[in-house]
Amino acid sequence: MARQLRIQFEGALYHIISRGNERKMIFLDDADRIKYINTLHKTIKRFNWLCHVYCLMGNHYHLMIETPDANLALGMKYLNQVYCQFFNWKYHRVGHVLQDRYKSYIVQKEGYLLHRYGFRRSMSRKGDCYDNAVTESFFATLKLELFEGKPLMSREETARELQDYIEVFYIRQRRHSTLGQISPMDYEISRRVS
Repeated sequence: MARQLRIQFEGALYHIISRGNERKMIFLDDADRIKYINTLHKTIKRFNWLCHVYCLMGNHYHLMIETPDANLALGMKYLNQVYCQFFNWKYHRVGHVLQDRYKSYIVQKEGYLLHRYGFRRSMSRKGDCYDNAVTESFFATLKLELFEGKPLMSREETARELQDYIEVFYIRQRRHSTLGQISPMDYEISRRVS
């Protein structure tokens, strides 16, 4: 049976998990953890990654990696290969250190980043200083109207599409129910006239 293809694209955010073979320990002491972190640092520089967070457990690890250059598979091959060679050399062993390759899950970036930077769900009361219902509504609309059902784009294409969507459609043409079914631009014009 053929391996399932990895989904890779520019700007993707992944939750990566890799476990020790037979669920055995892959970090036996602090020196192993330091070696792994140093190898991760080299991988980040070499493959132009952004590491948002990592967690080293005894028999597995978790990474949150963003790949500006769509090169997750190459970077993970390097990271795991260098660390596993070190581990086998240090402990005079041969064979697999890690079980399978690794698991990678694409993370919905906007939800993760909103959470990371402290946005909270709407408090459902008008005037509440933490009420970000407008932001939630905008992102939901953006996902539905701009990205839903469309093929993945590069980072540059996404930036252009997003700018056109906001500057041309969302502000000038899209009717908003909270503004009485007129566009924000028409609303601003009507306020200046009255």
